[in-house]
Parts: sequence; C-alpha cells; structure tokens
Amino acid sequence: LDRLDDLLPLVRGVLISRVALSMQMDPAQVPMITKEVIAKCNDYAKITLVASEMLGSMRHNVTPTRAEVSDIANAVFDGADAVVLSEGLAYGKYSVRGLALAIKTIEEAEFQSAGQLMNWVKQHPDITNEIEAVTSSAYKAAYRNQARALVCLTKNGNTALHLASYGSRTPIIAVTMSSDVIRRLRLVRGVIGILLDEAPDIEHVTSIINSMLLHRTGIKAGERYVFVSLTLSSLGTEASNLFTVQTLS
Repeated sequence: LDRLDDLLPLVRGVLISRVALSMQMDPAQVPMITKEVIAKCNDYAKITLVASEMLGSMRHNVTPTRAEVSDIANAVFDGADAVVLSEGLAYGKYSVRGLALAIKTIEEAEFQSAGQLMNWVKQHPDITNEIEAVTSSAYKAAYRNQARALVCLTKNGNTALHLASYGSRTPIIAVTMSSDVIRRLRLVRGVIGILLDEAPDIEHVTSIINSMLLHRTGIKAGERYVFVSLTLSSLGTEASNLFTVQTLS
C-alpha cells in the first residue's frame, strides 16, 4: 500500500480483495483502506474491482444480510467500477435471484448518488499532463452544457478511462477500432463501447460520429454531445488533441 503511487502507473486495474487485506492488517482498517485505494485508482484512471463475500450468504439463503447489500452500495458510492460477487453464489441455490438483487442495488445506489458534487479536483501527481488537461475540461464542458453524452475516439481505451475516472453522470461512448479495447471497457463504469470497422479520416470524422450516434444510440437530432479525441493526430499530419461541443444533426 505504501508503494501504490509507484505501482499504479504499471497496471491496467486493481482487484481489492478485502479478505486478503484483513489477513494482512487489522480488519477494522479494511473499510477505510478500501475507500483510499478506490480513490487513488480513480486519480490514476485505473479500473477498480471490489471483491470478497459479496452476497455470499445467498448460496443457501433466499435473502442476503443487510451488511452484504450495504457492501455493494458502498462500492458504488466510493467510485468502484465493478463488484465481484462471491464464488459461492455462482453455484448456490439462489444465484439468479442474487444476481438480480446485485444489479438492482447497484442501479439504486447510482440513482441515489446522482446528486452528489462532482470530483472537480483529482489528486493525481501528474495532473498537468496532456490527457488530464483535455479530459477534465471536456468533463466540465459536458456538465455545464447539459450534454447527452461524452463521445471519445480512442485507440487503447485510455481516453475513456480518464473520462470515467471523474465519476461523470453523463454517459461515455468510447469509439474504437479494437475489439480488445471494447472487451476491456465493459468493466469500466459508465462507458459504452462502439466498434468501428476502420479508422475515419480526419476530414470526415465528425460526420461519421454523428451518423453512428443517430443510428446506434438514444441521442436524438438537436441534442448536444461533447466529442473528445487525443488520437486524431494519428489520422492527419498535425497534432490535434481536442474536445468540442457538438449538436447532433
């Protein structure tokens, strides 16, 4: 834990096993350590999963304990991307019911937390880097313009990860040419991946994105979205890291 700042730049994500933590430290410290690790992962735009005994009692019982339901809700409130349900639930008597309850709890927790203040300031030590500068500005622009979506063109998923790390209530649509990136982004909270068959050229990228949004999302003509790209420079001859507020037409 003392070396978390050194390790996070080297990994794609973190699985927080609270059972393993409780074996290495005072169990009373585990809840706060969990919150701190999730916050640090968001600072570095890393995927975070919380595990250990999520709805484990439903292997045998038709209803979970209140503590188990609170565990799932607190992971949402803390900013985790996903929760890992107990392995016992997978082959227990009430696995389908348990999965449905987990989904309902997550949806309710996200709804209840929708009015919380946004995380304007991140504690990342390299906050002035290029991707942070563009994505944080785009995030604020989406909020202030009441945009229906944040749309990003991404090669490896990093742009989508940084946008998601702000806990945006605005859906993030990640457009990529990589099926591997699409699979990885399925773990990221608030991100919807869309696969393009080929890279668009810089002159037609906006019209291609508009057509895709009209036909493959619920955004309607006349509504606004924020378009973010830190990869357009690979499509043209000049660097063009940017974000723009667009009206879908």
